[in-house]
Amino acid sequence: MYRYIILLWDRRDPEKSQIAQMLVERLKKQTSGWRSVLQADGAAVFDNGGRNNAWQAYVLPDSRGVVLGKLFTGTTNKNTWSHVAEFGVSEARELLETRGKHLIDEYWGRYVAVFLTPKTNNQYILRDPTGGIECLHFTYKSINVFCSDLENVFADDIEASFNWRHIASILINGELVGKETGLTAVTQVQAGECLEIDGCCKKSEFYWSPQKIFNHRRIDDAGVASELIRQTTLSCVQAWASCYSSIIHDLSGGLDSSIVLACLSEASSSPDVLVVNRYSEAPGGDEREFARKMVGRTNFEYVEKEKLIPHMGLSQLLESPRSARPGLNGVNIERDLESIEMARKRGADAFFTGQGGDSFFFQMKAPSIAADYLQTHGLGAELINVARDVGYLTSKPAWLVLWRAIQLGWLSDGKDYMNGFQYIPTFVGEACHQLVHAGEFNHPWVRDASGVPPAKRLHFRSIVNSQQYYAPSLRGSIADVMHPLLSQPLIELCVSIPTYVLTQGGMDRALARNAFREYLPKEICNRRTKGDMMSLYNNTVLENLPALKELLLDGLLVQERILDRPKLEEVLTEESLLRTPDYTRIMMVADIEAWLTSWSSNRQKKAA
Repeated sequence: MYRYIILLWDRRDPEKSQIAQMLVERLKKQTSGWRSVLQADGAAVFDNGGRNNAWQAYVLPDSRGVVLGKLFTGTTNKNTWSHVAEFGVSEARELLETRGKHLIDEYWGRYVAVFLTPKTNNQYILRDPTGGIECLHFTYKSINVFCSDLENVFADDIEASFNWRHIASILINGELVGKETGLTAVTQVQAGECLEIDGCCKKSEFYWSPQKIFNHRRIDDAGVASELIRQTTLSCVQAWASCYSSIIHDLSGGLDSSIVLACLSEASSSPDVLVVNRYSEAPGGDEREFARKMVGRTNFEYVEKEKLIPHMGLSQLLESPRSARPGLNGVNIERDLESIEMARKRGADAFFTGQGGDSFFFQMKAPSIAADYLQTHGLGAELINVARDVGYLTSKPAWLVLWRAIQLGWLSDGKDYMNGFQYIPTFVGEACHQLVHAGEFNHPWVRDASGVPPAKRLHFRSIVNSQQYYAPSLRGSIADVMHPLLSQPLIELCVSIPTYVLTQGGMDRALARNAFREYLPKEICNRRTKGDMMSLYNNTVLENLPALKELLLDGLLVQERILDRPKLEEVLTEESLLRTPDYTRIMMVADIEAWLTSWSSNRQKKAA
């Protein structure tokens, strides 16, 4: 895991400069591997060096700033990318004069950047559009601290006052990513956002948003769009593959992870790749038939690992890395421990996945896709064909699709774009509803997407929440967790393609299927089902009911009335779960409760 700490202060204030110098000296004395990459008036930047060729600190001439992470550049039209080695004087000047916008326009990767303008005392923090590196922000002894994680010397003194509104927004609206975190003292610079600091004043501007891309460029030709998806996906995956010598790739047997594997098999850098399929004997959980067909097209080593029902003691749930918000990764603890063992034995420096494909290639079976066409093109003969496609995709009659298109495209204000995709657990408490309202998704990419048709707005929301895949995990401590589909060029391309083109013919991710038809077995390209871990989750909850009751019924969520105890107690019985399954939501609240318990325990230790 690449880690960094950025300290920024008002260099005109002698007292703050003195405090900052004390903090710098404190960091230098730490034995946790911090190295100084930038020292300037009003700024100090440290990182841990990263791994191999995957990470770099790109220091600008005259210490006018630094870009932390990994950058690629090249010819956008041809999708040919190369590693950035350093910034010359002219490029650095362009970065500073545009306050970082040039970085968004001409480069891509995973990064957090700092730009300094000594003449005006302004400081700028920019996070890349994918949100690939965390950028947390808090104030420590009047110094602005930006960091990749909270496992650092300054974070130990953060007051763990919980942000219940953020917790409620997760449960009510599924809002996993935003400016707020689960701690009131900690916020984050959001993906594509630039935060400007001038002394005590802060203001923010989004240099990048999906709406800007969608408004600037539309690709309606399915043939052109399909070819661009193929070229862009290949080049992005291969660019990331060139950063690592040994990769463990998670292959479910589904479309997205198979596409990533196909791209890895074409990589000119020829990394060593171990392909891992994790299966369950529970219904819907065994995709080995598809995985074997896919891996048979490569020369990579392949292993299969059975997913067993984890025993969820509280100590296991508390093993997740301390983070600023619930990572919702509790279900994967045993997978992470197994992955760590494999990585150590193999010397792997990265885990690759197909995460993000569902979002960008558009897997959602949304009736509102026809409304997007109506809102863009109006009434016409082609609308009937679109309605048929959407009807096939959603298993609904074309006449009903047309009626919904008129409702959402003409008669609605666009706020009900989540219709049919929102589920609020029955055991959510009154305080939770008071803190947030259903349908209130506050991320600016979605909230401010005026004029964007309803299914495309759903697309934007999915892209926002795909950033959760970079949440801290145990296996991220041993090797980089990479989701190569979460790359700026591919996101921008998919955003620019209307939803009715992405699903043309009535198939979810239709363009991605067509783009990689020659690279994948036909069984995967034509597959209309996805692997279903629901049975495994069901059994996990049922097998761990005593531990879950102990964790939840008298936990902080109940104490704060975020959860309704009588209703939760009624749900946490085998009989109730067999009637109305609520397994995934129970796992979610268990992760949240474990996160709260972890921070509360830390606070109690400090008080003692």
